[in-house]
Amino acid sequence: ALRTWGSIGPHEIRREVRLWQNSRRIAYLVEIDAQEDNGIFCVRFPTGDCDRVAAGIPFGVESRDNLAAEPFRGTGFTDGYPEGYYATGWTDVSGADTGYTFICPPGMHTGYLFQRQNRSLEFILLHLRTMPVDVFRSCHPLLQGKGHHSWRFALVPHEGSWQQALSYRQAHEQQVPLLAYSPWYNLSRGGVSTEAVPSRLTGPPAYFGTLPLQLEEATAQPVQSFVSVSPANVVLSSLRLIPSGDGDAKQQYELRVYETAGQAAEVTIQFAAAIQQVRQVNFLGDPLDSAGKIETNGKEVRFAIQPWKIVTLRVKPIR
Repeated sequence: ALRTWGSIGPHEIRREVRLWQNSRRIAYLVEIDAQEDNGIFCVRFPTGDCDRVAAGIPFGVESRDNLAAEPFRGTGFTDGYPEGYYATGWTDVSGADTGYTFICPPGMHTGYLFQRQNRSLEFILLHLRTMPVDVFRSCHPLLQGKGHHSWRFALVPHEGSWQQALSYRQAHEQQVPLLAYSPWYNLSRGGVSTEAVPSRLTGPPAYFGTLPLQLEEATAQPVQSFVSVSPANVVLSSLRLIPSGDGDAKQQYELRVYETAGQAAEVTIQFAAAIQQVRQVNFLGDPLDSAGKIETNGKEVRFAIQPWKIVTLRVKPIR
């Protein structure tokens, strides 16, 4: 990690660049102690010969190569920013053979600017504005941009296209990290009294069931996935337990996957337990058959998915 300190005018700046072993991601941390002022803080990266721009959007990707032809240009969204555009968690700039993906700070989906003339990609971090006293006699400092601010973002250089680089997965790893939670660890070591816990959670660990472990060839360590999805261009976006609907106490899984690279694929979903039944539904749980034939074989579910499509499944395990 490389850390630097400095100032821009009255504003104190701290920056960190961090590299991780066996990772292409270049992680950044920027902190600003902003004083009263007018202006904009941006981060800027050179793009070299890159001339193709892609933007991550909910459940897909859109090209940003022709901003003038996009709807809503000239509205309040882009006034003053003719080269600005919308994306969710990430954007990518690529040339003939190489490019990089910029992963923005979580929750900041506007502020992207691709400037072809000076060959740069910018992202707006902070607006500073002085509020007129005769209009705003009492104004919180954050409305002016003042105070302490912190942002984390990343660059991921790659060869080839963003599809080959799996840019969308890099953005998910940065912005939606996997969080592990163990109820038994928290009950026994987190200071929680078992008297306040329902009896169904204080029984022997067998209550939660066991998963058969397999040896991972690369590390010879025991591993087991509760559910896995392939190929890589199909992403699992949600998974939850819901009542089976059969009037019994059993539950079923509802999971949603989507195709994110614009490429049709044969999807395989592998579960840790054998499957009894699977059916496709819409967002409301009503029957749907847009995915066509869905096959089950032991612990696997297989079906075809079309480019950019979303498929929601309800799966009943045997036990």
